[in-house]
Parts: sequence; C-alpha cells; structure tokens
Amino acid sequence: MSSASTLFQVVIAVGLLALVVGRRFTPRPVQSDTRRWRLPLAVSAIGVYGVVSLSRHTPPVTITGTDLAYLLACGFVSLLLGVLRGSTIRIYPANGELVQRYSALTTALWIVTIAIRIAMDLAAPPFGVATAVASTSLLLMFGISLLGESLAVSARIGTVPARNLP
Repeated sequence: MSSASTLFQVVIAVGLLALVVGRRFTPRPVQSDTRRWRLPLAVSAIGVYGVVSLSRHTPPVTITGTDLAYLLACGFVSLLLGVLRGSTIRIYPANGELVQRYSALTTALWIVTIAIRIAMDLAAPPFGVATAVASTSLLLMFGISLLGESLAVSARIGTVPARNLP
C-alpha cells in the first residue's frame, strides 16, 4: 500500500469526522435522520472495498489469519466505541419531535476512539499484521464505529419519555 493511498484515506477520514462532529452539534430530528444509516454504510462499504482490493495492489497483499484477527478485533472495538458514543448523544423533545445532538462527552469519546485506533495501528505490525492491512482498514473501522453510534441512537429512541412531547 502506498503512502499516498494511506494519506488519502486519512484525509477522507478527517474530513468526514469534521463533517460528522460539526453537524451533529446542531439539533436534528431523530426520525427523519436518514444519514444516520447512509453515511456509516457507505463508508463501511468503501472500507471493505479497500481491504479486499489489497490483493490487486503491487505488490499484492494477502490477508492472513493474523490480519483477519486484527480486522475483527478492530471492528469489535470500533463498534463498541460507537455504541458508547451513541449512548452519550442527547435525545430530547423539541417542536413536537425528538431531536438529537452531540454532547461534550460524545466529543471526548471521539478523541478516545481516535487514540485507541492509532494505538491499535501502531501495535499491529509487531504482532505480524501487515502494515497495509492496518492502514487500509481506517475507513472500514470509521464506518463500523458510526454504525455502532447509529445502533445506540436507534435503540434509545423508544426509551425517551413520549409524554414530554407536545
């Protein structure tokens, strides 16, 4: 995997992160938020494509059992951190509907998510994980993390007291 491809993925991920965090500090209706699913699924699909296409790079990268275990572990951690972040999103009634908005804790958990991701990437090569696999999985893990957040918000929608709605 070239450093240009890695840099491209980092730029895309940072841009998407800035967009997501920036927009989610503005209250948005929960029910009509179709982006809650579209963005995580699209980013995850792009991430899967990136990992799968490693075999077509020059030189080709074959995903080993160690690489697969790394991807599964990162996926689990990303999903868990996304669910945790999703549990900190404020959901409250406003103007007759439920709205959602990031809290300061949600942003702090994004920082934790990024730090854990960097640590996992740095720890991967000594355990035999191909550097290309670790770097290429960035968008996949970002998408999985957003999916976890969306799952948590969806699960919480039924737990907000409806009696507060006008």
